[in-house]
Amino acid sequence: MKYFLILFLLLPSFLLAGAKVEYRTGDWELVVFKDDFTDKVSCALYTKNAKTRGKPGIILFAKHDVSGNHVILYANGGMDGIGITYRVDKNSTVTFGDKYYFQTEDDSYIVHNPEYGKIVKDFKVGNSVVYAVHSGNQFVDDAREKISLKGFTKIYNMAEKCNY
Repeated sequence: MKYFLILFLLLPSFLLAGAKVEYRTGDWELVVFKDDFTDKVSCALYTKNAKTRGKPGIILFAKHDVSGNHVILYANGGMDGIGITYRVDKNSTVTFGDKYYFQTEDDSYIVHNPEYGKIVKDFKVGNSVVYAVHSGNQFVDDAREKISLKGFTKIYNMAEKCNY
């Protein structure tokens, strides 16, 4: 058990060991991950608070070596998100995944197509987005975050090419 706990604590730093911020614009960062064994590269867009404990975050993989395009959600408190509600500009509200339900072993929601395509399309044409990532933990509030979409299309296109 002791060894499992040590491995668990080291896992996040191990996963991010090859990560490098290549570009920042407004509320977005382009983060490049390079596998030390295969030299394969994956590129993701991070919202400005995606790595901040106590803030909701979106990590949008425009190119991923193993799992393809997808979005990972982080709820308030650094918990995995089980769903997202967002509104671009004054358009209608969009919700994917779930809001709180009784916790299970699989308390995360990874956004794939067609939802992935909708998020990218909506974000490319908008000026700002307000979003809340929903947690599977009943004691974690669904904090809201409002960010600018200025520069999103440019940084997304850079991530999609992922020439690093």
